[in-house]
Amino acid sequence: MNEQNENEDDIVIEIPDDVQLHLVHVYLPYSHQRIKQILRDYFNCRLERYWQGYKANRRPGYCEIYAIVNNSTNEIIFKKVTLEQLRYVLAEKFDFPLHEPPQRNPNADLFLKMVKELTHKPKK
Repeated sequence: MNEQNENEDDIVIEIPDDVQLHLVHVYLPYSHQRIKQILRDYFNCRLERYWQGYKANRRPGYCEIYAIVNNSTNEIIFKKVTLEQLRYVLAEKFDFPLHEPPQRNPNADLFLKMVKELTHKPKK
């Protein structure tokens, strides 16, 4: 009897084979540098600190505020945004990964090839 009740309460969702599931995060703890990298590489923008006054960081609950500026035109796109707000937007709306996948420097292969040639050079 209990088994039937448990089965009735379970929700079964059938997913076709050609559908792939993708986890979307509402929040990811991006570092300050990662946020700057995303803005620079994908949106051609930068962060500029918004001046809050002398000794503003001494008050309780202080939070740095930034303006998002377009690199090409130096136009302010968005005023008064915090890093926390950007973390929510970049994770939920744009789904950027927390860390950039590692990329090999193209000059590294050239360097290793030169070192190999120098070390395997026949002596006279």
